[in-house]
Amino acid sequence: MNTRINVNEELIAYLKKNARAKGYYFNKNSVFVNELLKNLCVNLKRYGYASCPRRLSTSVYGLDSYLICPCRYMENDIKKYGSGFCALYVSKDAYEGKKETSPIPESRPKDKLFGIDYSNPSAKKLPIKNGNARYADMSV
Repeated sequence: MNTRINVNEELIAYLKKNARAKGYYFNKNSVFVNELLKNLCVNLKRYGYASCPRRLSTSVYGLDSYLICPCRYMENDIKKYGSGFCALYVSKDAYEGKKETSPIPESRPKDKLFGIDYSNPSAKKLPIKNGNARYADMSV
């Protein structure tokens, strides 16, 4: 008897169950969905959490918590556009072909991009290794 847990299968089962519970569906494009799920599993192994592969991760859980699938923005994006930003989840109307989906704009607030708290002046600088510059200015 194989008692080994397959984390990838558990993650995918959890995501499908979560979608059904909220009345959402996986995108019908199985090639796209499988690639996205594969990359979610890569991020789970890489970071220890399933960070969205369509968004840049900081690799710091506290900064990326809103990007963990399903992300905090998914429900509002589906209500407004018929799919989430990553397009893994779609509304019932989109799934049934009653509503066409298209790429949607980034819904994260500007201060949440790249895991930087832009309200904190010291957080606007990131260390860089090349050249003499000690910090890269991340001011927006």
